[in-house]
Amino acid sequence: MVRAQRHLRASLWRVSILSYLSFKAQKYVSILFIARNSGNTLEERSGESMRIRKKFPDRAPVICEKDPRSDIMDIDKSKFLVPLDISLGHFVYVIRKRINVEPSKSVFLFINNTIPPTAASMSSIYEQYKNEDGFLYVTYSGENTFG
Repeated sequence: MVRAQRHLRASLWRVSILSYLSFKAQKYVSILFIARNSGNTLEERSGESMRIRKKFPDRAPVICEKDPRSDIMDIDKSKFLVPLDISLGHFVYVIRKRINVEPSKSVFLFINNTIPPTAASMSSIYEQYKNEDGFLYVTYSGENTFG
């Protein structure tokens, strides 16, 4: 119960802070928020991503979380090892299945506050958008919250 209350308090704090920041600042707050909640330093996260990439060279470590302003359901897990040879559209399909969303509802994936093309391969998206710690941070939403 205490953990759930702490998570709720942290989520509410994040929503209130994000509403006052510019879109560029929101990206960094989101990444810092995820990193801070993981309890790991940049060096530890970098080491973890390097270890994952060594063990699974054909996969990208992805951290996926819901946009706090979205009304869509929460995902049951946030860390994914995504094959580099699939398209972003296939990854959207995986996310849709994990959150069990209705077929009539749209799901948008944001990477660095942009919606990348769904035909792009995960390898190109990972190389273009990965964070300095080696993880690819993805935010999903039920509606296009950035316009």
